Amino acid sequence: MQRFGKYEVIEQIGVGGFGEVFKAFDPDIKRNLAIKTCTSRDQTVRDRFYQEAKIAGNLDHPNITTVYDFGVEGEVPYLAQELLTGDDLDRLIARDEQIPLARKLGYLRQIASGLEFAHSRGVVHRDVKPANIHVLKRGSVKILDFGIARLMNEDLGLTKTGTTVGTAAYLAPEQVQGEEIDQRTDIFSFGVVAYELLSTQKPFRGETFTSVIYKILSTDPEPLRDRVPECPKNVAAVIARCLEKDPEDRFSSCSEILSELPTEDELASATMDLAERAVTAPPAPADRHPRAMPLWAWPAGALLLAGSALALYLLAEARRGGATVSEPESIAAVTPKVLETSTETPPAVDEPSSLDPATEDLSPSRLGFDDDAEEIAEEEGPTAQEAVLPTQEPPPAARPAPQAGATLTVARSWSDNINVSVDGGPRRPLIRERRWELSAGRHHLLFRLESLEYTTVRELTVQLAPAEELTIATPIERPGRLRVQHALGTPQALVSVGDNRVGHSPLDALLDPGNYAIVIQPLSGGYNSQALDVELASEAWLVVTFDLTGKAETLFEAREAPEG
Repeated sequence: MQRFGKYEVIEQIGVGGFGEVFKAFDPDIKRNLAIKTCTSRDQTVRDRFYQEAKIAGNLDHPNITTVYDFGVEGEVPYLAQELLTGDDLDRLIARDEQIPLARKLGYLRQIASGLEFAHSRGVVHRDVKPANIHVLKRGSVKILDFGIARLMNEDLGLTKTGTTVGTAAYLAPEQVQGEEIDQRTDIFSFGVVAYELLSTQKPFRGETFTSVIYKILSTDPEPLRDRVPECPKNVAAVIARCLEKDPEDRFSSCSEILSELPTEDELASATMDLAERAVTAPPAPADRHPRAMPLWAWPAGALLLAGSALALYLLAEARRGGATVSEPESIAAVTPKVLETSTETPPAVDEPSSLDPATEDLSPSRLGFDDDAEEIAEEEGPTAQEAVLPTQEPPPAARPAPQAGATLTVARSWSDNINVSVDGGPRRPLIRERRWELSAGRHHLLFRLESLEYTTVRELTVQLAPAEELTIATPIERPGRLRVQHALGTPQALVSVGDNRVGHSPLDALLDPGNYAIVIQPLSGGYNSQALDVELASEAWLVVTFDLTGKAETLFEAREAPEG
């Protein structure tokens, strides 16, 4: 029986240009898993395989494939990872299955959630495409293949400046031009995937590689709603913003995308709610319509009229609330955000003479919403019309004094891995200046820097006066690098830095600027422990070389940090 380490191969389930994939069994945990191998002799390919093990093995998220183990069997490196059921997203799109819109949006939210987690750990995937997204039978989504992913602010040496990696139709403009990339590069590719999932067509199509690249750089895709009329406007707007040519015009993080996309339940409940309103609207009283009949017996034309009345009602409510409505939405395209403004069942319209919003009488009395006007007039004094119109100005004495707000601005940080949240709100990466309009008073800010090598958090409280405009910088300083190593001829030791950094020498770590206590403990008898105090400055590199034999003193060497 073929084995990779302790894992027993059951069968081959896939083969590619760089290796094979096997279904295998873990005899210790008693579970099936997948073994992904790299049989290529190309050193760049093998380096990328090792890189995938390093990156994916440190990303623990429900929407990212879990890597359990890495090893080398003979000369073949392999990954042990979770065994996935279902199918890749590109195959689902190719089959053009009639997947409900709400479920497709659920897939997109899961993809964005997985990318958001990877980005928070300083990882850019660089090859987001349907073939690297797997949909499980139960509906969960997994992001695959971090083989060409890179750590932000780290040169892995796997690609040269100006080299393009990824799949042509999903490349961001900055990838095509060999420019610097960040999480917004993945956001562009996410937009391409979203467009293709909803429409079954790629936004940038061509018969040759050159024509595809030209369209990515120079042309805008066909509006998504032209291809998918039932797509809600706000969803189409999110995808269009992801596909902006300039990274500055895109969303700066996937958390912003998640805040704009309706959830699967919201979209489904919105569609069902509107359908119920159109079908279950009560008929007019019998004295006005002697021929009233049950809804199940209504002809199709009557149901269409009821739906039109509902659309007019929503339009009137939007206008009453001060909203600007450019065109009436179709029932399937009305989003939950619109529904929040109207939760009552619309009454039947007598006999509308026109469906044109510009000429139709949309006053509250026309739609039957002045039933309580006389009762309100008796209590408050004004006329019934004044009681139901929201645009009526209250008496000057009844108007509360306006509360002056304040503006808080957080400057762009020195690292793209730093994000900030205000008063427990969503985290915003400080890849550019951020601004909040806040009430006067005390506000709590949480700054966080997260990467695979270094994580730190800072909290800050600000007091804003009315109408104050305050600009602050991130309180997170640039870290210093500390290396603790043993001298030539002295044995290795266990090294502790502060309270919780323990490892064998040589120990190399990024740390916040400050003072640290170093404890060096020998691994065998005959040597004495050492305790040292060091001061690490921002951007400094400090190398501490110890000698447990007593032949030499501990050396402290300051080095200059490399450029960049």
